[in-house]
Amino acid sequence: MGRGIEPGASAQALFAAELARLRQEYGLSQVALGVRIGCHRTLISHIERGTKRPKRNVAEALDVAFGLTKKRHFTGIYERMIREMGVMGWFGRWLEVEPQALSLRFWDPMLVPGILQTEAYARAIYQRAVHPKEVEQRVAQRMERRNILNRDEPPRVWVMMDETILMRPVGGPRVLHEQLHFLLQAAEHPSVTIQVVPIAAGCTPGLLSAFAMARLPNDVHVATIQSAGDGLVTAEPRLLSRLTARCDSIRDDAYSQKESLALIERMMKQWAN
Repeated sequence: MGRGIEPGASAQALFAAELARLRQEYGLSQVALGVRIGCHRTLISHIERGTKRPKRNVAEALDVAFGLTKKRHFTGIYERMIREMGVMGWFGRWLEVEPQALSLRFWDPMLVPGILQTEAYARAIYQRAVHPKEVEQRVAQRMERRNILNRDEPPRVWVMMDETILMRPVGGPRVLHEQLHFLLQAAEHPSVTIQVVPIAAGCTPGLLSAFAMARLPNDVHVATIQSAGDGLVTAEPRLLSRLTARCDSIRDDAYSQKESLALIERMMKQWAN
């Protein structure tokens, strides 16, 4: 089961891989399988690509189609997926998107975007935001997000943040100093661009909320918008269009990467004192 799936893969990734594997082993096209279980081929395609989560009725129908009802193969994976989603909510949905991305764009007006947070910085945030028993799990999940940069073909990643983030001692001066040093290291990765929006930009279009945008294979686009500890994940075209325009406006206000890294280095030195 799950050939090619890495240990610790999410239930949704496992569901997608198992669906593709068994469909191919049975010699079924997406159209033919859709006919068998009573759905359109596009739903099969979305599930296999990880851009849609299967529902219970689909899992049950797949168990019947492949003669796996007694084993509850797909139903069992589905139930595991629901447990995972219950823990992470909307953010769990975004974690299914990131590993598939060909490119990612992040903006945050308040904190270093999560994909480039250090362990200590992330822990300082979660200690004030979640139940103490959840802190280490959340920190570990945040650290795992960086693994996409270690792929043979990593996504192109643009990270934009407000200048005030460099002045806010989340976790204390030592933690922020370490975080800024890590940003300088991360910027050495050929796939990573970091830009800082200066305070002088005033009321930049992104001050209302943090957001991230992903481009997936087959030109699929997904975004997440975050505010007040909550958020959503969406592929709604009109909203994506507005976010793209907002992202472009923020980049217009931002320092270049060279200027941004020079500023980060100066602030890092200040926090070392």
